[in-house]
Amino acid sequence: YPEMMVDVCKAHAKGDIERAHDIFDAYLPLARYEQQAGIGLAARKYIMVERGVIASAVLRKPGPKLSAADIADIEHLTKRQAKRLQEIQ
Repeated sequence: YPEMMVDVCKAHAKGDIERAHDIFDAYLPLARYEQQAGIGLAARKYIMVERGVIASAVLRKPGPKLSAADIADIEHLTKRQAKRLQEIQ
């Protein structure tokens, strides 16, 4: 999430430490989800496809496939993230 790091650094440079923390905190649940053993890269690639960064979320074997529940979790987290980012704008 390079845009998050840019926004955190800008807020910090302006001395708005609370805003820097708020921005970082908005990304933290999804970042933590991506750190799960076994599905981390699959989750990251799914998000990048959804954001239009890459064309395919396919992993080379033996890479895992996300389950419907995994995808639902990711979509829930991204919606909550978007809502929180709107709240702190």
